[in-house]
Amino acid sequence: MAYSSTQPAIKRAKKRQRTNAGGIEYPTIPNVPMDVIPGFVEAIRASAKVLQHHCHQPFLDHEAEYQKYNNSGAIIDNNNNNGNAHGTAQNDASTMIHDQLMNRVQTAADIARTSKEQAQWKRLEKQKLAIDSWIDSVKRFAYQTASSSSIQELQDQQGSLTSSSQSSNNNNNNNNTQQTNKKERPSVPYACFLYLWDLQQETPTKLQVRRAALYLSGILLRKSKDCRFHLQMGSNLADWIVQMATIPQQQQQQENDSSSISLALLQHEALRLLHKLHEQGYGKLYPKLAVAATRLRQQCPPLPTISSDEELLLRENGATITGSSSSTNDYTTTTTAASNILHRNMVDWRTIRDLALKYGNKELKRLQTRISKCHEALEIVVPRMGQQQDKKDPARKESSVEELQNCNEINKSQVHVENNTHDEGDDHEDDDDDIDWEDGDEELEEKEQELMASHPAHHLLAVDRTLAAMQSAAGGLQGGELEIDMRKTEKEQEDEEGMLGHDTNSEEAERKVKAKSTLAKLVKILREKHLPRLSLWLDGLANADNLVKSSAALVLLPGPSIQQRQKLIRELTAAKKSIFSILTSTFRLEEKNLTTSSSSTEQSSVENNEGNDGDSNRNRLMFGVVPRPSDTRRIIQPMLAARTSGGGGSEGRTALASAIARHQKRKRVSARSSRIQIKVKSR
Repeated sequence: MAYSSTQPAIKRAKKRQRTNAGGIEYPTIPNVPMDVIPGFVEAIRASAKVLQHHCHQPFLDHEAEYQKYNNSGAIIDNNNNNGNAHGTAQNDASTMIHDQLMNRVQTAADIARTSKEQAQWKRLEKQKLAIDSWIDSVKRFAYQTASSSSIQELQDQQGSLTSSSQSSNNNNNNNNTQQTNKKERPSVPYACFLYLWDLQQETPTKLQVRRAALYLSGILLRKSKDCRFHLQMGSNLADWIVQMATIPQQQQQQENDSSSISLALLQHEALRLLHKLHEQGYGKLYPKLAVAATRLRQQCPPLPTISSDEELLLRENGATITGSSSSTNDYTTTTTAASNILHRNMVDWRTIRDLALKYGNKELKRLQTRISKCHEALEIVVPRMGQQQDKKDPARKESSVEELQNCNEINKSQVHVENNTHDEGDDHEDDDDDIDWEDGDEELEEKEQELMASHPAHHLLAVDRTLAAMQSAAGGLQGGELEIDMRKTEKEQEDEEGMLGHDTNSEEAERKVKAKSTLAKLVKILREKHLPRLSLWLDGLANADNLVKSSAALVLLPGPSIQQRQKLIRELTAAKKSIFSILTSTFRLEEKNLTTSSSSTEQSSVENNEGNDGDSNRNRLMFGVVPRPSDTRRIIQPMLAARTSGGGGSEGRTALASAIARHQKRKRVSARSSRIQIKVKSR
């Protein structure tokens, strides 16, 4: 019987009719047997159904998910039994009504929660059965093709041994026919992999179908070396990375809002697939896997979560954002979080870096003006010591600056002279050897200084000088004691009140209120606008590499841009520190205002209860040298005698004045006699 080439085609057509008899039209996949196609399509469909409801986190392993939901499915029956137990407990009269209601609510919540889990568990069960049946059929046909190929090789070897005696022409014809017969067809796993690899890159396809195709292709990659070798051939892996990184605009417009989240999950699952292949040891055999994983990590961020302000800033400048969250966070949580590096790709970091390089100097100028205004407002609200005197007398400030400069110059000149003399002494060390120094001269000088300091005359002279200085500063003596009037002049009172923050007039009060409002506005702008921007730009400048953003090749930034980047990092860091210092100062000022307001209310209540009799005593304070007992008797006895004898009239006052004068005269005489005695002793 002659071999007809139409018989296999007729057989395939009959198989296709039998498979399509149920109303399902299966696709024709090249080099895949018709017996494998139904299970293959069912595996794709079941996986897509599971991934459609698994849209919050990446899908990594169907067996692990099945076991997890299987455990929850076992809990479902227990919950239902518990619900029946609660129903029987309701009939018990001892059960409280509140407990019954709470049990009903808990049972309803458990049923609502577990119903979804049970449905997902059923979908996972169907997926597991479909994938297992498909893998078994693929293995069966792979074994059949392997056994048939081995049988064909044995037949070829036997034919080559029997045909060794034939002519060379016949040998050439046989070799040509053997080469045509040896054209191997691709294996069934490799043919399924090619179909899945093209399916998960087609943009019109739904995202859950693309995710299912990616997951099934990952199973084949872990099981077949032909599939792994396909990634190493040519630019297949690079083209796949580019296709996974691009975001189709038509797909986002046609599908719902969750398309960006599903696309981020697809990218994350692709990244996990490459990592798993590398962890299983295939990275050493196929070096392109590690490079592709790095490139995909840079292009596609794994599950990005950024704030709304940063998302708006990136969208205005053409950055690509996927899976962004709409939740707003405080600047402290958005800037100080180190996990932001994991939630951004390198393209976004380069975009932020270019923004900082473009608008960094302009931002620094704005910050400089606003920070200077904040410092001026803080000086008005909380003036420093001696600030108002410097404002009223600028010549005094200039003279103090000149004095400081002169002092610095004098110190420098003294140091220079000492260094020169020290050098000369080093050069002429042998000059002092010719002089015979007497021992004990230095000790005698030190003893003389100690005796002079401990001498009573020296002590009295020091006391007189101190009293004279205090008298000139205070205003005089009264009753042999030093009197200091604590009542201040109007100018001193204004200066002190200005230093303490009290308002002396309406203009000063208005100025202070205006400064406080200006400070509050500036602090709000710095905290809400500039500080997050500075933090974002510093992260971009630090985390982005030195490569050009728009170039696909490894093109470095120019030299001026690298220098500008380093300079901006220093200047922006300094500006950020100054902003933090201003925020800290305002926070402390608010706390101080709260404490002073509470303490001022308490002091006002105490002062209202006090009388006005002690005002003169509070305004006058007496400082004097502690008198000896004899001096106190000399002062007090004449005063008492004068008061008792003269009463409270003019005679009493004159007697008191004469007693004070006599006491002062006695002190002068005693001091004069002590000086004479010191001179006699010294002679």
